[in-house]
Amino acid sequence: MVQNSLGKIWIKSLLEKNDTRLEEQIASDFNWQYYMKDAQQPENVIVSLKDVDKSLSNLEITDLKMIDPSMGSGHILVYAFDLLMQIYQSEGYSEREASKSIVTNNLFGLDIDTRAFQLSYFAVYMKLRQYNRRALTSNIKLNIYDIPETNEFNSDDFELLFNELNEHDVTLFNNVINLFHNGNDLGSLIMGLDIDYDDLYQKLSNLNQEQMSFELIPLINSLKQLLSVSKILSAQYHIIITNPPYMGSSRMNKILGNFAKTNYPDAKSDLFSMFIERWNKSMIPGGYNCMVTMQSWMFLSSFEKMRTHLLSNFTISNLMHMENNVMGIAFGTAVTIVRNMNLPNFIGTYHQIKTADTSGKIPSKLPIPGNRYNRTNQANFSKIPGSPIAYWASENLIKDFEKGTRMDELVDPRQGLATADNNRFLRMWYEVINSNISFNSHSIKESLESNKKWFPYNKGGSYRKWYGNYDYVVNWENDGYEVRNFNGPMER
Repeated sequence: MVQNSLGKIWIKSLLEKNDTRLEEQIASDFNWQYYMKDAQQPENVIVSLKDVDKSLSNLEITDLKMIDPSMGSGHILVYAFDLLMQIYQSEGYSEREASKSIVTNNLFGLDIDTRAFQLSYFAVYMKLRQYNRRALTSNIKLNIYDIPETNEFNSDDFELLFNELNEHDVTLFNNVINLFHNGNDLGSLIMGLDIDYDDLYQKLSNLNQEQMSFELIPLINSLKQLLSVSKILSAQYHIIITNPPYMGSSRMNKILGNFAKTNYPDAKSDLFSMFIERWNKSMIPGGYNCMVTMQSWMFLSSFEKMRTHLLSNFTISNLMHMENNVMGIAFGTAVTIVRNMNLPNFIGTYHQIKTADTSGKIPSKLPIPGNRYNRTNQANFSKIPGSPIAYWASENLIKDFEKGTRMDELVDPRQGLATADNNRFLRMWYEVINSNISFNSHSIKESLESNKKWFPYNKGGSYRKWYGNYDYVVNWENDGYEVRNFNGPMER
């Protein structure tokens, strides 16, 4: 994730600065073993990419900003710290200079959970201490925060403080306070305000605290924290990397559910999809948003509007599709790296990681040889109804969808074999004598010739291993239902 977003944008900046090395050579010099070079692009895409990347020729390492908006215990921030240290040292910085600049200029982190914030702050500070022995006594402050909540703030508490400010500034401060009214529920989904945070912060700092009552000092500090967090939420970033929380809409509380319907109608089905949509808005032009999420957004109809909007406005650079249990969880996941540019003919890199690839080992490189792997442009996805991220679809299959005739244009869909009268046509295995069951009939003709009355039938229900995984036997009568064709054991 980090190498193919943060690392990639830096390599692109080096190439724009006329670095004579090839892209893969630069990645090798940094020892980025998971770095994947972009595919060879069509000529028209190359021209557009040059226009997108030209601003990177002026990118200084101290200007590069990366955020993890749901940082958890901070493992992504820690890895990004090490990668940034490599870059700084390649630019001639000392470890002490680089470490201070990284936490001051480059790394930003947010989380809704205070304990997670504490763990992340500690982890990143220990990385700072690793490279700077004076870190613990230098009073360096990190750009890492937990999202505050202000629904218990009393406006009367601020009255004396606001008497020191003009009416316009008081209005701005109240707007910032109201922004975090439900901070514990909304977290990093909150959008910051378009205001001059530095000016407001300076006005608070300029207040003469020695002439104020003791109880106003904590209020000033609280407002400063609100300004700092809101500024982070309103900023634009070169790189966004996170593993957002997963929560279906049915499990959201009323506050979050209503917020989702109002602010993220296309992505409201899950918390992770709202994170994708919200943080896509915080990329600079040409920036990268990299998130590891459930795979469901790639295919399900409930995410179709969100998926269509993403494909219409952004470009998938890389997508690593992981089978169930690859991440130790019982569902498939996807690492999607989206770039803030609209190039539908850009040839992205797509590949799959299987569970067997990670059992007891870490892949030495990506993509893994032999796995499902393809380089295709996302314009092909819109040619398939619902725009699924079907990266493995062949050229012939895409043409079938594009130029072929849909089945529903030829025939009306109908339900297949159904047993509405279960008492008449279905029996459990133990209800039927084995000699009355035909296990080898593969067609209606063979079923009739068998002179048997009952035939294996695969129906819903809990898993059973009896008789090749068939749950029931179905009764064949002249005025009854067709026999379901089968060819040996079936798995559900």
